[in-house]
Amino acid sequence: MNAADLLKMARGWGEFRGKYRKWRRPKFSDTYLLAYLRDHGIKSKRDLAKRRQDGDPVAYDFEKAFGSWSAALRRVFVPEFKKSPDKDYLVKVVLSFGLWSLRDWDAARAKEPSVIPSPYYVEKLYGGFRALFAKARSVSCEHIISDYLKLWRRLGRVPSFEEARENQIKLEPLIRICGSKKKLDEVAGDLERQYERTSRSV
Repeated sequence: MNAADLLKMARGWGEFRGKYRKWRRPKFSDTYLLAYLRDHGIKSKRDLAKRRQDGDPVAYDFEKAFGSWSAALRRVFVPEFKKSPDKDYLVKVVLSFGLWSLRDWDAARAKEPSVIPSPYYVEKLYGGFRALFAKARSVSCEHIISDYLKLWRRLGRVPSFEEARENQIKLEPLIRICGSKKKLDEVAGDLERQYERTSRSV
């Protein structure tokens, strides 16, 4: 084997004219590749390089399967990504990545510009970050209160703060809005009674 052949082997080009044993890259399904990113929380090529072991996929495998590295990331972490993001996408970015300040947004965009949209879209669709963050908080609170009421119905009583935490329900945003856990429970109780009346009338 001469130097040129060795270089080709190193680049994965395999055997030439039966002279050496042919090396073939392992094939990974799209499902496996997406699960690999999701399960290991890999959001950059640097993360992949740190986590990767022999036999694991390389960046090329993702680029070949999905067209680009960023396209693979979008399939995993923000599946509904669009080239021209809409209002719902911007809200989902805030909630998915916990971007509650302009500084956080800029830092995340610097790392993943193909996933975090330009502030231009925030200005265009919401008129600014303040309106976007307000919308994201309202959506987040809706999810929290929904989960809290489901736990309430399952227990048959008002859940304690510790029980909510054990069920991965973060009440802090709602408590800040209502002023206390007691007032939150009063509001939740009213919603629960409305739910019961509606259920009986259907």
